[in-house]
Amino acid sequence: METIHNTKINSMPRIGDIAPNFEAVSTKGKIKLLDFVRDKWIVMFSYPADFTPVSTTEMSGFAVRKPEFDAINTKYVGRNMNEILRALEALQTSDKYKLAMLLDWKKGDNVIVSPPKTLDELNARIADDTLEKLDWYLDKKSIN
Repeated sequence: METIHNTKINSMPRIGDIAPNFEAVSTKGKIKLLDFVRDKWIVMFSYPADFTPVSTTEMSGFAVRKPEFDAINTKYVGRNMNEILRALEALQTSDKYKLAMLLDWKKGDNVIVSPPKTLDELNARIADDTLEKLDWYLDKKSIN
């Protein structure tokens, strides 16, 4: 929170910001964020109103698919279960392999190889028959 001329201004968290270690009442009871998350990935969402028909279906949807979130080391929440799971798998794969994911990437799809930075890297890439070459700077490869 920032104070300007004795006025408190709350700024919205941005991608890459460290989440505050807040306490909240959740469907799991009272939690403190860092104790709840520990070494897991986390998806956070909130609702503008309690127990609306939409939020009820989402909460039950997450409960039904909990084993899928557990399988990718994630505590959960959000609107489209398939998209949240797909995005988490893409982020975790990108983090693990230090590669970029294509638009709409799904587990098992090829990934984007970082562009060459030197002529030697370019020549090595040209000689690499394991890559799907789309252009001199855009190649894909399998990580399966």
